[in-house]
Amino acid sequence: MSGIAQLLGQPVTDEEIGAACASLGLPVQAFHGPAGNDARLDVLRSNASIDVDACPGSGKTTLLIAKLAILAKRWTSPSAGICVLSHTNVARLEIENRLGANPTGRSILSYPHFIGTIHGFVNQFVALPWLRSQGIEFVAIDDDICLRRRLHKLTHAQRTRVKENKRGEDLLRIQDAGYDLGAIRWGNGTLGKQTPTYQAFIAACRTTTEEGFFCHDDMMIWAGQALDQNPELRGAVRKRFPMLFLDEVQDNSEIQSQLLRRLFIEGDEPVVRQRFGDMNQAIYGRASETDLSGANSDLFPDPTIAIPVANSHRFGSQIATLADSLALTPPGLIGLRQHPPEEHGKQAAILLFDTRQPMSVLPAFAKLLTARFSPAERATGVFAAVGAIHRDTGRPDAPN
Repeated sequence: MSGIAQLLGQPVTDEEIGAACASLGLPVQAFHGPAGNDARLDVLRSNASIDVDACPGSGKTTLLIAKLAILAKRWTSPSAGICVLSHTNVARLEIENRLGANPTGRSILSYPHFIGTIHGFVNQFVALPWLRSQGIEFVAIDDDICLRRRLHKLTHAQRTRVKENKRGEDLLRIQDAGYDLGAIRWGNGTLGKQTPTYQAFIAACRTTTEEGFFCHDDMMIWAGQALDQNPELRGAVRKRFPMLFLDEVQDNSEIQSQLLRRLFIEGDEPVVRQRFGDMNQAIYGRASETDLSGANSDLFPDPTIAIPVANSHRFGSQIATLADSLALTPPGLIGLRQHPPEEHGKQAAILLFDTRQPMSVLPAFAKLLTARFSPAERATGVFAAVGAIHRDTGRPDAPN
């Protein structure tokens, strides 16, 4: 560990930054900015715990990859590695593909390092080993499969009532290692926890767990139980991964945030943690959660260690000014994109709507196009509107 501490104590040089840029096919001064004082340089030079509060189009993932390229060239430990966590396999693949294009960066893609999703990490290093120690082998970690299996453990009458409930199968999501399901709205009241029906729900959840079927967030619960009953586990994880990177941290749920803090930060000898995200792009309201506000016990960004990156290459000054005024926490957006001459004078537009108006969005967009573009422009132009969710909600009044 002393070797790693020495490595992290050495300041990052401009030569290292330039070499990382070259290895990724970027200009040597890609992170310097016009005046050589871009906030991205502060991020690349820091080997302490920081929160990178980056705006849309700021090149956040590219910045993280450049950081990893610098560390890959420095890293010498054969047994302790860097842990890089994000929410999606898409982000993991982007990091792997770009780092894997050069021999130095490629070294960070294998042992002792880990690049993957939060769930993948928790499953591999904490939850599944703990379950196996209890004699439970997993068959599937899939919300739909697990919830259907729990549903079919119930009687026909109970299944019917669950399907008629507003929450449907989501009633059968466990809240803790004791299989508590929380408060369940049932008819005009709340289902009592000592009733035969509630107890049947608990039994269905316990049985599917013993059979090896889990929802994704169940694994966070079992990982938490592993930490409760094995205090030494935290030290082992930190020894293996003394440096942690979290990408798209704004989308962490409360249960994920709590667990990662317990694993890496709370108590003695916390790891070096660098978080990358943008709270103005947070995606809340997942089907598996009743709390729609995201993580609230380990807030991002921590103002004492935050490095704001507010200049964006995605849009110009006009859109930056519009978007900044509508942000939940205006970051002072600076639009750096230079638009071609034919786009000068064009007006940007933002459509605002609430949950009662989703079916009005596309007609309003079409009306805007008709007003802004001539018949000739509409005949030759390409116009697109894209929106999607992960699964069909069955609602006839909203696009899926």
